[in-house]
Amino acid sequence: MLARQAEREADEFASEVLMPEQAFAAEWEATSGRSLLKVKRIFRVSYKTVLYRPVQSGRETCRSGSLRRFRHLSKTRRAIADRC
Repeated sequence: MLARQAEREADEFASEVLMPEQAFAAEWEATSGRSLLKVKRIFRVSYKTVLYRPVQSGRETCRSGSLRRFRHLSKTRRAIADRC
């Protein structure tokens, strides 16, 4: 469990460094959370990181519409579940 907590903290730090809040917020709002791949390409991060960032910043919840839209992808379900 300690390793999992350390990994989660490292993921949070990395997402903040790779996707600064102001830049991410601007892109997320511009796409209304609909274009995951566009945001992924802009910041050059994994889609899991893009999905986690709005939850981390408090912009979205695990059950919000923007994230629920991607739940049909099995990897996405696991990614969101791991972060929430």
